[in-house]
This record gives sequence, structure tokens and C-alpha cells, in this order.
Amino acid sequence: PWAGSWARIINKTPADWYGSFFINKGSDDGVEVNDTVLGMQDDKAGLAGRVFEVYPKFSKVLLITNSAASAVCSIAPSGLEALVEGKGTWLLKVNYVPEQSELAEGAEITTAAGGLLFPAGVPVGKVTKVYARESFMNFITADVTPAVDVNTLKEVFVVRRRLQREIIAAAGAER
Repeated sequence: PWAGSWARIINKTPADWYGSFFINKGSDDGVEVNDTVLGMQDDKAGLAGRVFEVYPKFSKVLLITNSAASAVCSIAPSGLEALVEGKGTWLLKVNYVPEQSELAEGAEITTAAGGLLFPAGVPVGKVTKVYARESFMNFITADVTPAVDVNTLKEVFVVRRRLQREIIAAAGAER
């Protein structure tokens, strides 16, 4: 359902294994900063990250597993929105889940309509461990196994978002 193009991963930096990689598509191919990057695993698309830097012939992708990455997500089946963040490892963390929610292991997480950066409904991962609420917090957290293993990706699909145009169009529609 998304417009875009396939790209090959051309470089991974060992010092930043879960942080980023480079792809063989750039501004000459219509790639822009913040375009969504999807990976395929078991014949299903999942969120890999977003384009972070663009050059004429290649681009740098910030992986969702990067400790600087995050996405607004929706937790099935309730549709509750929370924030999924990279941990700098192969796992993700979901944060800001209200303490009264019934978050359970195995819950599927997708990108949410409330987040502008990624299209809604893209699989992000599954909850693997729910942590008890700490006494000084009013929310719970959980570990999430990503929908795609960034270690096995050879190719990715770059979704053309055109975010600046989408934001301008949305602002115009509100007037």
C-alpha cells in the first residue's frame, strides 16, 4: 500500500551495528530525509527505521533499534498508544504505558496514527517481557522483539513519505 523503491544495504559499521546502515539509494533516486524504511521477515513487512541522511547516490538509515530512535506505537488489541524506543541492542522498549493497562507478553505493536513520522499500521514487534511498575513511576515498560531482525536484512523498502508536503496539506485542511 506504500509508494517507494527497494534499496540494497551497502555498508554496516561494526561500532554502530544496531544504530545505522547505508543503502544504495539517495537524492538522485528521490529518497528524502525521514522516509520510512521497511524490512521483510517471513514474507511480512516491518519497521526497520527511517532515512537519516541523504546524499546523491546513497543514504544513511537510522535503525529503530538505535538508542536515539523512537516511534509512536499502538498496542493490540486495545489500540492504546505508547512510545517504542531503541535500546542500542537487538531489543526495543515500549514506554509510557499507563499502569492500569493490561499489557501482556505477545501483544503486537504497530506504528500509530498519532505519530506523524511513520505511516500507521506498520508492524514494529511483539512484547516479550513486561516489567512491574516501579514505585516512583506511574507507567509500565516492556521489552519488544522487533518485527524484523536488522542483522539479517540485505534489502529494504524505502517508503516515500514527503512529510513536509503532508504537514503543509494538513495545516491547510484545518483552516
